Amino acid sequence: MNLFNGECLKKVFYEKQNEEQLKYFLETFLGIKKEEKLEVHYLGVINEIYKSGFMICSDLIIIYGDNMIKINTHDLGDEFRINIIYGTKDDNEIGKILELRFCEDSHEENIIEEYFFGDLKDPDNEDMKDLYIMKIIDRSRLEELDNSSSMNRWLKFIGATSNYKRKQALENDQLLIELNMRLEN
Repeated sequence: MNLFNGECLKKVFYEKQNEEQLKYFLETFLGIKKEEKLEVHYLGVINEIYKSGFMICSDLIIIYGDNMIKINTHDLGDEFRINIIYGTKDDNEIGKILELRFCEDSHEENIIEEYFFGDLKDPDNEDMKDLYIMKIIDRSRLEELDNSSSMNRWLKFIGATSNYKRKQALENDQLLIELNMRLEN
């Protein structure tokens, strides 16, 4: 079972004290600069946004500038998913979707398998080849990843199945160390 779940996501990213960690997460996975001013909403605001006609099904909504990010989680027992949908706020336009799937024993050669899906009507359209990115992560092999990149540290942190394994991701990463301390309290 995953230590990181929907409740953990709320605790981690909705609390103002964890804003630096949220920015770190967004920079790692989406390339959004840490300097961006973020406006984070959880559940209570969704009804207001529905009234404006914007269709949302998310655990967390992050607005920065003219852009919106929706993050939702699915804990399916042996699989944990985080879907990150980002696009423009005003045009109700979805830009890209990143799905992280943490699975047990994927039977694939690599620890992380990446799949890119684009425009189904025009598969050769290079401009749209990475509209939907899916990363399938084999949780049983996460400890094989080194800690040289923030992406690897986040994947190990999120996919950990024990406190011991989660602490392995913290090596020399002050923001994840602080976040882990808050989660343990």
